[in-house]
Amino acid sequence: MNTHIFPLVDRPILGDKYYVPDFARVGGYTTKIWGCNPEDYWYFTEYLAYDSLSLVSNTTKFLIETALAKGTTHLCRDTPSGLTTVYIINFGLYPTPYQQIPANSVENLEFYWSNELAFYSEADAKRMVRELLKALKSQFTTQHFNCLTEAPESGTVVFIPDTSSNSVMSIEFDSSNKIHKELLSNCLIYSSKGYASRALERMVRVLNPSRDFFSYYAY
Repeated sequence: MNTHIFPLVDRPILGDKYYVPDFARVGGYTTKIWGCNPEDYWYFTEYLAYDSLSLVSNTTKFLIETALAKGTTHLCRDTPSGLTTVYIINFGLYPTPYQQIPANSVENLEFYWSNELAFYSEADAKRMVRELLKALKSQFTTQHFNCLTEAPESGTVVFIPDTSSNSVMSIEFDSSNKIHKELLSNCLIYSSKGYASRALERMVRVLNPSRDFFSYYAY
């Protein structure tokens, strides 16, 4: 998928309008007002806050395409006998971007069935949320900061943005090192100090002055 992701880079000021993906609404977005609260910071840190309708629509399209590409076996593609509720994913909801709805709500479920966004269990819905947010972060950081998406050869010098010290660290990548592999998976390894510095600047903008908001909502 070549969808370009352009979320807000700087935190809005109090009272500013912004948009987030919303599968349930016409146009694929919902409008929010920045209130410096945990909800706002969650959308901002998860790359889900946008300043234009065209940009948020692109991201909604990306999330749907990503869900369709997952091909999971736990999707709810029909209403099974005896099932009273199903779970649907919708990033317009907070604090949980999914909700439980009656299984007989055929009209409401049709969109979610067709786009692989309805699930039998809460655990499967939460797992898909994690995968979609991870895919969105990867798409953004790859496009804008050139993070590595494939493991380099062991011994290759790579760079990591470190928010605790507000600096860029260099390491020799080790393909057998679990921590190194996790850093790669989380789009935190870069081929140059310049790319890592740009990523660090973005992280600092997100985290400061309220670092606690970054981990306020965790799956």
